[in-house]
Amino acid sequence: MQITGTVDESGEQAERKSRWIWSGLIVGLLSLQIFCCMIAFFLATTSTSMAVIPDYHQKALNWDETRNEQQSSEQLGWQKSIDVSEPIDVYGNRTVTVWLNDSTSAPVLADHVSLKAYRHANAAQLISIPLEEIAPGTYQAQAEIMKAGLWQFELQANRESDSYVESFTLDIATR
Repeated sequence: MQITGTVDESGEQAERKSRWIWSGLIVGLLSLQIFCCMIAFFLATTSTSMAVIPDYHQKALNWDETRNEQQSSEQLGWQKSIDVSEPIDVYGNRTVTVWLNDSTSAPVLADHVSLKAYRHANAAQLISIPLEEIAPGTYQAQAEIMKAGLWQFELQANRESDSYVESFTLDIATR
C-alpha cells in the first residue's frame, strides 16, 4: 500500500528552532554567570580598598607584647592633641601638628616621635610621618594627605626608657 501526502516540515522546523533558542538561552545565561564571576574576581584582587591592615599579622602573633605596650602607654598618663591643616600646596601636603603633655600637663620632651597613617578606604597606602620638635612638646611635619575621609593614625613617641603608643581615627574633611 502506498501512502501519499505531504510531510509536515513546519513542525520539524519549529522544533529545531525551539532547540536552538532554549540551548542558546542556557549557554548565554551560563556565559553571563562566568563573565560576572570574572569581573568580581578582577575587582576583588585589584582593588586597593580591600587591603589588610598594615602589620596586622605580626601584631596578632605578638598580642601579649602589643597589649603590654598599650597598657604601659596608658600608665604614663600622656595626653596628645593633633591638628591636621587644610592642604597647603597643590600636591595635597598638609601640616600635621602633635602636642604631647605628660600626666602633670608639662610638655613631653621626646627623643623620637612618629606617625603612621592610612585612609580607611585604602589601607594599602601607608604613610610614615617622622615628626620634628618645633617647640617643647610640639611636633610637626608635612604629610601627603590628599583625600578626605576617615584616617587611622598610629602615634609612637619615645623618651629615654618610656615608650608611648596610641592608635586613633580622625575624620579629615576637605575645607
